[in-house]
Amino acid sequence: MRIVGYRSGVVLAVLLLIQLSTPTLAETTNADDSAGSESAEVQILRAQVEAMERHHDDLLSTVHWTLGVILSGVVLLLGYNWYQNRLVYAQEKEALVKELRTTLGQELDEAREELARRHKEEFSQRLARMEFDLLELERYKWNQKGVLKNALRCDVRLLNTAVQSGTDEYIAGALNALKEDMSALSEQPANNVLGFEAADIQSALARVPAQHQATVERIQQLLRDTLN
Repeated sequence: MRIVGYRSGVVLAVLLLIQLSTPTLAETTNADDSAGSESAEVQILRAQVEAMERHHDDLLSTVHWTLGVILSGVVLLLGYNWYQNRLVYAQEKEALVKELRTTLGQELDEAREELARRHKEEFSQRLARMEFDLLELERYKWNQKGVLKNALRCDVRLLNTAVQSGTDEYIAGALNALKEDMSALSEQPANNVLGFEAADIQSALARVPAQHQATVERIQQLLRDTLN
């Protein structure tokens, strides 16, 4: 009986120890499980962070590459536009220079022609004035000598010179001189106008402008009277 009681006490003591040690083992197991769970979550989070960092780096690299391409394109486009603008400017400048040279050349040619024309007209007017003055002087001398037919020949030359110059003043002066000499000649029956002289007078009168028609008709009447 003592042995049985002793064994029962030992068993109870062992059971008590097992019961007391069981919560400790459970807590240790739970702590280990909790630590393992937390370590796994940390690793997962760390992996996610690393993945996000890699994605972020890749994204930055892509953005940098894209920006580089865009900037390169912008630089190329600006360079092309600059080249095109410079080329267009050079072409427009060359065209403008050619146009200016052509215009200036035409204007210079026109100025030379105008200057030459005016010089020629001025020279012609001076020459006509000199010839007119010389013929008037010659006519005056023949009138002073009383040789009316020679004075009449000077009148015809005066009229032709005046008509050729186109100056109304000269034409009117020549017509008046011719009319005066024709009137004086008509008063001298011995100094009748010959046929060839009359033809020269008629030819000169035919070239006179219409505004002097009244004087021309008067001279023609005097010519008819002289021929008769």
